[in-house]
Amino acid sequence: MSNENTAQVIIQKAKCYIVELSTKRTIKCDADEVVKVIEGLQTGSVVKLRQGIFNPSYFVDLIEDEERRISFVQKVQDIERNNRQDLDYHGGNAQRRLPSGLNSLKDIFEGTKLKALPTNEIKRLD
Repeated sequence: MSNENTAQVIIQKAKCYIVELSTKRTIKCDADEVVKVIEGLQTGSVVKLRQGIFNPSYFVDLIEDEERRISFVQKVQDIERNNRQDLDYHGGNAQRRLPSGLNSLKDIFEGTKLKALPTNEIKRLD
C-alpha cells in the first residue's frame, strides 16, 4: 500500500488562511470562504466567516495559515509513519486512514439566529 502519493496530494490541496485586520485581530478562514472575503472587499459589506465577522474597512491582509497547515502535515506524516510500522511489524492489520483534507473550521455562529435587516430598512449616511 503506497500512501506517499496520496499523502502528497492531500497535503498540496490543504489550504487555509488568516484574515488580518487593522485592529490587530485575526480571523481564521477556510479556502471555500475566500470568495466571501473578496466579495465583501468589492462591495464594502460586512463579511461573515465561520470564525468571525468583520468590516472590510478594517481589512489589511489575507495570508496562508502556516501554523494550521503545518499541524495538518504533521498529522498526515504521523499516520504514514504508523501505517509503515504496522505494515512492517504487524502485517498491515491496523492501517489508519489518511484524512481527505483539512477539516472545515467550526462555525461559531451555529445555532445563532443572525438576521440581517432588509435593505429597504437600512439607512445610509451620505
